[in-house]
Amino acid sequence: MLLLAVCGATAHAALADRSRVNGSIDIGAGRQAGNVDTVNGAIRIGAKAVVGRASTVNGGITLGDDARAAALHTVNGAIRLQPGATVSGAIATVNGGLHLAPRSVVAGTARNVNGRIQLDAASVHGDVETTAGDVRLDNGALIGGGLTVRRDQSWFATWFPMFQHEPVIVVGPGCRIAGKLVFQRPVRLYVSDHAVIGPVSGARVLRFAGTAPAAAAE
Repeated sequence: MLLLAVCGATAHAALADRSRVNGSIDIGAGRQAGNVDTVNGAIRIGAKAVVGRASTVNGGITLGDDARAAALHTVNGAIRLQPGATVSGAIATVNGGLHLAPRSVVAGTARNVNGRIQLDAASVHGDVETTAGDVRLDNGALIGGGLTVRRDQSWFATWFPMFQHEPVIVVGPGCRIAGKLVFQRPVRLYVSDHAVIGPVSGARVLRFAGTAPAAAAE
């Protein structure tokens, strides 16, 4: 009986993780899994599901309504947190946006290189970092750490600086960035009269009234 119990526990542990090379992975609503990994494919985690780390190379990741994950990472693809979704660690992509819906929370950092970062009534407790992405905070969104826009050190930026995208940063009404705002490259920084931000380095703050700056790119 003891041997059967041990074998059963081992089999259950082996089935806990979901992994493949080619193809998407779907975790159904309310289901639980360990780490979820694929190489070529999207990862979709259903509402109120619970998983460990979710990772892919070529594909996006969606964390459903009120779902939970330990961390989310992709290389080529967007990461989307639906309303109420929670990540206890970090989220990161290289080529893709980060989209956080209302009540979603990232306890760690949020990073990308290329792609829009949008927090809509959402919270990132750690730092937010990008290189070439626009950043927008709306409806009382919070960054508990700092915001950094890194210098573009790619060969293209070195040889053709005139073609670089100038990131647009918008901090809307009721939003807050608790830490430092550090800009290592030119940006347009728009901050609402009703937003709170930390010290700014490398950019001039352009204050605006209303819900959004008229001059900012949508």
